[in-house]
Amino acid sequence: MKQAVILFWIIGFLGLNGGAYAQSTPIPLATGEWAPYTSQAMEGYGVFTEIVSAAFAEAGMEPRYQFYPWKRAEEYARDGSVFAAFPYKITDERELIYDFSEPVMLTTGRFFYLKSRFPQGIEYQELADLTGFRIGGVLGYWYETKFEKAGLTVEYVSTDRQNFKKLFADRIDLVACDELVGWELINRLYPQKASQFATIEKPMNEDALRLMISRT
Repeated sequence: MKQAVILFWIIGFLGLNGGAYAQSTPIPLATGEWAPYTSQAMEGYGVFTEIVSAAFAEAGMEPRYQFYPWKRAEEYARDGSVFAAFPYKITDERELIYDFSEPVMLTTGRFFYLKSRFPQGIEYQELADLTGFRIGGVLGYWYETKFEKAGLTVEYVSTDRQNFKKLFADRIDLVACDELVGWELINRLYPQKASQFATIEKPMNEDALRLMISRT
């Protein structure tokens, strides 16, 4: 069902049938390291990428995946260096620049922390309630503007992996991350110590992940 959604979007967006691209040059798509959704280290490049691959194959097109830091992936989609970037969520700022596919997968964002630092847990109602915490974020992620408006103290790096290493070293208090991505990284980096991590019960966000294409 998911790959069919992308397939109809691809054909509709390009305004031609899939067979027209059967012998064409592979279509460049930008993505990054975000296991289990997309990763060079995973078979099929991750679950999201597998869905994209299946959809392009049904349309008679061949995708060519290029892995970049997320900031650069978005820039390449903006200037047309790649056809699309994924997986991305819609924001007000992005809607001014890009077109988006229908939803492909859902994402739930969480704030991760170490139980030893906050044994009583952490609660918040609005983002502004977290102004006293040092938060780890990734450059190019959707929350940059929202965090800035909420007045949060955020240290930005290039990857979620860097943030979890900083969290474990007590250099930051919280990591903002997709729930599945966060636990995947924790179990890779600290398989014997995963029980030392926890997430705030209130989700940071619940959104749909899509392909994002520049209007250029």
